[in-house]
Amino acid sequence: MRKRWRIVGITPVAAAIFTALPGFWLGWGKLIHLFEEWYFQELKINALLGDRWYPSQSLRGVMLRYLTCMNYSGLPDQNYRHVNFLSLPSWEVRQFWLALAIALGALALVWAWRCASDCAAHSIFFCTLLILEPNVQHLAYTAMLWPVLCSGVVLMDPRTPQSSKWILRGSAAIAVLQPLIPGAATQRLFQVLGIDFFGVLVPLTLALLISSSWGMTSPLWPRRASIAPCRPLIE
Repeated sequence: MRKRWRIVGITPVAAAIFTALPGFWLGWGKLIHLFEEWYFQELKINALLGDRWYPSQSLRGVMLRYLTCMNYSGLPDQNYRHVNFLSLPSWEVRQFWLALAIALGALALVWAWRCASDCAAHSIFFCTLLILEPNVQHLAYTAMLWPVLCSGVVLMDPRTPQSSKWILRGSAAIAVLQPLIPGAATQRLFQVLGIDFFGVLVPLTLALLISSSWGMTSPLWPRRASIAPCRPLIE
């Protein structure tokens, strides 16, 4: 958002206008009723989220599966295995996730703000969004398209640390090979273990953070003007 406050101001105004537009032909009473239905539906889904939903590939879903005894009775497919090593109350785990999500979200905003590259900042944003969302289905990982494209730039840059390159190669191998492994039981196990989360999303995010901290010099990686390269928050 640096030096783009006009866009920041226009965006919520445009969102409010497009949200209110259906009221002109549906009627304001009907629109408010639809908003109420949507709100209570989301409230109900959130109450069941993580306990009686498909295995989420986000931080919240992984924490609930490892720290609580999951209830898969409400799923169409009830053959998912339990992988928890603790049986904490789900409410406590959710509160801990909420505090952790707020802290990680603030840290990600600071890091993206310090990035000299728009490409790196946008990539970190998309990855953090998937990590912190309450419920992330496997198909939602298509949001990583931009970070994946930027990771190609990272691999091509000669100044990229070798650790970042190996992390990216490993996550790419997992993303490609995992769907090719046969067996429904094996794929269910991969989902509850959070292989997509631990093997693809987290490594990709770490590699981009390491690379942005290192300072990219490739002409394919445009920098923001008059802003110093990203530096680690902890020296």
